[in-house]
Order: sequence, then structure tokens, then C-alpha cells
Amino acid sequence: MVTIEGCIERLCKGGEEGLEKQELDDLLFDLNERVPVYGLNKGQLDQLLGLVTRPSKVPAAVCGRIIRDLLLPNEPIGDDSVIRVVSCLGQDNRIPMQSKSKLLRWLVVVFDFLEDPKVVAKLYGVLFGNLKYESSRMWTCHLLFLSTTPTLVRPWRVAYLKELYEKNRESQHLLALLRLYKDYAPELVPESLPPVRGTTFRHPDTGKMKLISRLQNKREEEVSSSSYYKMSSLAKRQKIAIPQIQTRALLRIGPPSFGIEDVQNLQDFAENIHMLRLPLQMGSALGGNEMLAKLLRYYPSTEGWERVDTFLRHALQDTKSKSSLNSLLDGVAWLGHQTGTIPQSAKDFVIKEMNNWDTLADSTLYILSTITPPPVDKLKSLLEKDPIRVINSLLSNATPEVASLLDSYAVKHLQDVKVQDAILRYHEISKTEMLPSLALKLLQSTLPMTISRTCGLAASSNSPEVVERVRKVIESLPSSGWFYSANVDTIKEAQRGRFSINRQAQHEDNEPVTPESLKRVKNAGGVDLSFDLYRQKLINHLQDEGYLGLQQAAKSLGMV
Repeated sequence: MVTIEGCIERLCKGGEEGLEKQELDDLLFDLNERVPVYGLNKGQLDQLLGLVTRPSKVPAAVCGRIIRDLLLPNEPIGDDSVIRVVSCLGQDNRIPMQSKSKLLRWLVVVFDFLEDPKVVAKLYGVLFGNLKYESSRMWTCHLLFLSTTPTLVRPWRVAYLKELYEKNRESQHLLALLRLYKDYAPELVPESLPPVRGTTFRHPDTGKMKLISRLQNKREEEVSSSSYYKMSSLAKRQKIAIPQIQTRALLRIGPPSFGIEDVQNLQDFAENIHMLRLPLQMGSALGGNEMLAKLLRYYPSTEGWERVDTFLRHALQDTKSKSSLNSLLDGVAWLGHQTGTIPQSAKDFVIKEMNNWDTLADSTLYILSTITPPPVDKLKSLLEKDPIRVINSLLSNATPEVASLLDSYAVKHLQDVKVQDAILRYHEISKTEMLPSLALKLLQSTLPMTISRTCGLAASSNSPEVVERVRKVIESLPSSGWFYSANVDTIKEAQRGRFSINRQAQHEDNEPVTPESLKRVKNAGGVDLSFDLYRQKLINHLQDEGYLGLQQAAKSLGMV
């Protein structure tokens, strides 16, 4: 009796020893009769792949027919089979380029039936090196497109792909792969790219995909049925109903599925919604893919939204330019309008980064509008938490040795301007009373900014020692060097008429006041005012406005 296994063994043996043409034709005829009906198990598939991926005495045309017609697996394809196919690429001229191209096309056809699709990403470097061969480039690009992740986009790969595209600008496959790289790393591909045809990476053979799906479902039913009959006699003796064993999850064989790209209209979408599979690149959900947005809305899955969220989290972290970031957030807003759902990664990103932006785009405002605030009682509990109180409770129980060490570090770090600013900012925002010891240390600073802000915070302190220290600092201000310098600058600016007499100290482009300008005012019928009197009245006015020490500075300059 002729069997698939017997035909394959004879064919593989003939690859080593050689076969007559008639015998070869008979073997191929028998296989063509049986394989489309029963399919190939893993062992049989590996045998045929070994025949077509190694030098043999089987003609290249026959190898092409085997790849095209007979590689029909009836169970998920293992990693070894994928590695066997990819390993035959490269410089080995003993394998015809036509056979290599057909093998890559076969990998694209059966990609959805791989046990672990991630194995293709692990072979990414080998596949990328195969881009230089034009005969198989379209299938290499297709496999790279299906397996590309943000971590695989490297500067040197982008540079090589751009160079290759410049030489082959008519290639839609290179362009589509380059656009995918641009989506993941826009800073590496800053130039604008033309649009890509929607059919560029269309499934090359949906008929074969459906045939393989039927073969695998048939195989699953046979395994389920055999498991049931093995247990039937035991079930009769025990007089209990044994349900049919479901092995779909065990074999990882899914129901017949179709890609989003195969949907032509809403009727197709409605009829096949339960069989539609999610694309490998979920980033298209943010790029105006209406069918994918409808699938996420009307047939939602946890896996689908998790993949969108994962893609978005990486993309937001990797995107550097503001224009690309705005484009990405526009896509998030569009998806939100279509589905009523905003991925959590987008919400977290907007909350974290919005304080760094000068303006908020409409898409950002829309994302913010979807964020639900925490309950009032939870918000109150957050506001009531005082981190300083917790730290103080720990420090109060510190041993003298630990306290001495902490004081030493405090003195050292308080000399850092950034540390001073952070401490003052915390107290200004939280309205928390500053510790007396901390206030006294900050008042010893030589920085005007630190002294001024500390005085403002410590003026209402409950510590008499701190209040007294603040009073002494204020009284000593007129005699301090930096305060004197500031007053001299203020008087000179005011004298030149470039100082607005208000609390904001805004600069104005007024004409400077000089003795000549005052004379012109007098001759025109204005106030008769000498230059010395003008300076005295100006200083008095500034003094009344709250500027301290101006009289002393003016006397030292000989102005009064």
C-alpha cells in the first residue's frame, strides 16, 4: 500500500542516490494525491524540508514543485523547521536562488501556523542580511515586517535600508519596511516618505492558508476522537459520561482565521468577525486602520488591547521629536473616538510629561478628559500624608551617633543650590512649617535667593529662635554686600529711566531722564524740576514702594 511516509522516504533516498524520471514522477503523483487530503506531520515536513534545503540529485524544478504543492503541515510548525529554511540562505550557491525565494514565500504563507512566531525575530539578523538578494527581497521584507519590534530597529539597519531604498525606489516592500522603521524610530528616519499601497504585504495565498487550516482542524478532531475511544470502555464500566477531550489548546491549532487586510467591506467584516485575527503590528490601530478599530470595539479581546498598550508604551518612550509625538497622540485620540477606550500607557505618559510642554494639543486635552480622578476620600488621604512627618518620627529615635552622621551629611548637602531649591519648593507647595534647625541652616546661606525665600517661610515660625534670626537678617540687609550692589543697580536703572516704578521691576523703553531732557520739559511749559531734585524724589518713591537701603546706597554714590 502506498503511504505518504513511504513516498517521502523513497524520495529522500533518491536525493542521495538519484532516481529515474518515471519513478520520480510516480512518487510526486502519489504525494500530490494524498498530501492535500491528509497533510504532513512534523517528521514528514522536516524530511521534505531537508530534501529541498540541502544539495541533492533531485532536479531544481522538482524541488520547486515540492515547495509549492507538498509542504502542507497538519500540525503547528516547529522551530527546527523554520531554522532549517532560514539556514539555507546566504552564499551557498548549491541551493538555487529560485528555491530560496520559494521557501521564504512558504514561510510567509504558513507564518500563522508557527508554534512560536518569535523564532523568526530570533533569526532577524540572518533575514536582514538576505535583503541584498533582489530575487527574494519581497519575501524577506515581508518576514522582516511581520517580526520587527522596536528593539530590532538599529541605526545601522536603518542606514542600510535607506541606502537600499535609494537604489530601488520603485520597491514598495522596501518602502513599507522603512516606514515601519520610521514609526518605531522617527529620529532615525526624519525625512518624509511616500505612502505605501495597502496590498504590499497582503497574504500571498489565502487558498493555501484555508487548506492548511482545514488539515490542522481535521488532525485535531482525529486526536480528540482517538482519545475519546480509548476511554470509552472504562467509561461504560463506570457508567459515567466522559466528555470529549478538547486538545485545541494543547496543539495550539486555532479556528480558520482571516487577516484584517482580507476584509473588503462591512458585510465581510460582520460575517467573519469571529474569525478575524489581529495583525502582528498592532501599531496600525493608531494609523487610521478603521477595520482594526472596529474589531477592537465590537469584538474586543484582552490580548488585542494589551498588544496596543505595549506597542504604545515603547513608542512613546522611543519617540524624540515633538512632531512625531503629536502625530502619535493624534492616533491615540483617533482610536479613542473610534473605540471609546484610551490605552493606559497614553494616560500615564500625558500625566507625566504635560508639565514639560508649553501648549497642549487637542489630542492631549481629549486624552486628559478620559482620565477618571481618584475618589474624594482617597484624594484627601493622599493630601494628608506628610512625608516629613514620617522622616521626623524615624529621626527622633535615632542614636546620637546616627544623628551626628546625619547632621554632617545635612551640612554637606545643604551647600548644593539644587538641594536648597528642592527643600524650599517643597515647603512653599505643601505649606509645611520648616524645622527650626533647617531654617537656621538655610538662613546662614550666602545666596540671596535662599535667604529671601527662607525669610518668607520662616517669618511666621512658632520658634522664637527662628523669628529672632529672621529679624536680624532683615536688619542686616542694607549693610550686606550683595544687597548694596542690588540697590546700586536699581538706582542706576531708575536714573536712566529704564525702570518701571512698580513691584514687578519691568523694563520699559522710555527716553532716559537727563538734565537736558528736564530743561526741554520746562521750556515746553512743564514742571520746573532740577536733576538732583528728580533723583531725590525718585529714591523717596522707591523707598515708599518697599525697596530697602536705597538712601544709604544713594549717599555712597553722591546722589543725595
